[in-house]
Amino acid sequence: MFEVERIYEAVREEGTNQGIITTFVRLGQGSSYSSVDEFMAELYPSLRTTWICFCGEDPTRVGMGTLIQALKELRYNVELMYSGNLREPGWFNSVDLWMVDYLTQSFFSYNRLRPKDSVRFKVPDEVKMDFLLSASDALGMCAAVRLASLAPNIDINDLSVLANFGRAERLRIGRRQE
Repeated sequence: MFEVERIYEAVREEGTNQGIITTFVRLGQGSSYSSVDEFMAELYPSLRTTWICFCGEDPTRVGMGTLIQALKELRYNVELMYSGNLREPGWFNSVDLWMVDYLTQSFFSYNRLRPKDSVRFKVPDEVKMDFLLSASDALGMCAAVRLASLAPNIDINDLSVLANFGRAERLRIGRRQE
């Protein structure tokens, strides 16, 4: 069904849940699970947080809707960090929070995002502010929070960086967390 590279707890460093201790489930090459029940049997006894964030390789794959529903029935909150390269799944509204990466060519409908969700603009080593601000504006009526996710080597407190962000009222600045 799916593979899990790593499960770990950490403080959420970006997005609308910034500062909350979260259990991260990074999907990718690693432990293989053939069913939701098999995965839940391993995950559930060790959960100490109320927030679970799925990230990594395609967290919208087949079977994830069933897993999310099982977690919701146990009263856990679920967040997905998603690359935005595919359409949103039918179980979109089952997820408490979405963090979707902005792509200029995307099948994802950003206008489905809610005010509590976020669109993440990954800012590389060289800050390209014109692109970032125009891409944020291009989202139009999208209700989600716009998040400028800075690479670790960019100084958040650099006055030139802050001056560029000052024009973007709906944009939050954060440190990238993968």
